[in-house]
Amino acid sequence: MELRNDPSTAIYEIRTCNLKVGIAYVDAYLSILKSTWADLRADGHGKLVGCWSTDFGALSRVVQIIRYDDVAHWHRSQAALDRDPRWIRDYVKRSGELIASDETKLVSTVMPLVPPLDGGHVFELRTYLTLPGRTDEWLELFLDIYPARHAFLPTIVIWRTIAGRVNEVVHICMFRDLNDRAERRTRFEADAECREFILKSNPLVAHAESIVLTPVSFSPLK
Repeated sequence: MELRNDPSTAIYEIRTCNLKVGIAYVDAYLSILKSTWADLRADGHGKLVGCWSTDFGALSRVVQIIRYDDVAHWHRSQAALDRDPRWIRDYVKRSGELIASDETKLVSTVMPLVPPLDGGHVFELRTYLTLPGRTDEWLELFLDIYPARHAFLPTIVIWRTIAGRVNEVVHICMFRDLNDRAERRTRFEADAECREFILKSNPLVAHAESIVLTPVSFSPLK
């Protein structure tokens, strides 16, 4: 498959909030987030694509993905939110005591987002940090194997980080449940073509991580 970028200028923000440990902090944060999204993001401050919590690995974590028309739209949105008394009162001050740390990255599209047609999924956010200057090479291998890989590990989007860590690729897979994920990964790792991809691509990777995400009640992606 030929390496390509989505002609759209749209970018996505992947925002990760690491909350203080305890389900009460997660529930309180999600309540704040739900109300502020309804009141503020409807004013044009980006479009919520998905919001998830984590149940495995890093706990007490909430991940949001927000779509913007372009980089300029993201900058305008951040500036407007910083001046909006509702944002400061209803989100910043209320959530500040719940958050241990947070981080954000901006990504552009390599393969456009194709949302599932129905709900009831768990999602896996996979991040690959390649060795310096080797991202294009890794992506070419990944896109070549994509049709075979997708049959085992359904992938709904592929992004490349443009602000945050350089030399980074992010993609999201979806599964019916964790048993489905485990069964599919077993079949993927047993496939000869996929094993060849792993052998060729792993030497190009400096670091890789995976987070299993459970959609919250108000997440558009479910």
